[in-house]
Amino acid sequence: MRVLIDTNVLFSALLFPSGVVGKAVTRALSSKAVEAFVCDYSIEELITIWMRKKLDPASLHMFLEILKQGASIVKVPTKTVAGEEQIRDPKDVPILRVALAHKMDFVLTGDKDFHQLPFEKPKGISPREFFDLV
Repeated sequence: MRVLIDTNVLFSALLFPSGVVGKAVTRALSSKAVEAFVCDYSIEELITIWMRKKLDPASLHMFLEILKQGASIVKVPTKTVAGEEQIRDPKDVPILRVALAHKMDFVLTGDKDFHQLPFEKPKGISPREFFDLV
């Protein structure tokens, strides 16, 4: 199963590693049944938000190292993909491009917009749903 982890899930996992979201990310990164992916856009967004909130840079650095060991980091395609106009929030377009270009089964996200996409794949899945599935 191919899973793209969205920025909001990464941020929550970093803040609350022992919560459901943190455990879901840990499972995504360590399960043999899962190919975990994170896009460069999400990493940049995570760093920007973390630093803007003036949170501990050492925690962020350690988290990013764990991500790099457990997930494939992929670049956002620059080409428009069919269906991206279905996304309400322009900030979510890069996530959808990666998910479609890399044939993801799921986008692990708290963003409800991804749960309503008119595609067979990728499907949006919440951390709780993912945790129960894997």
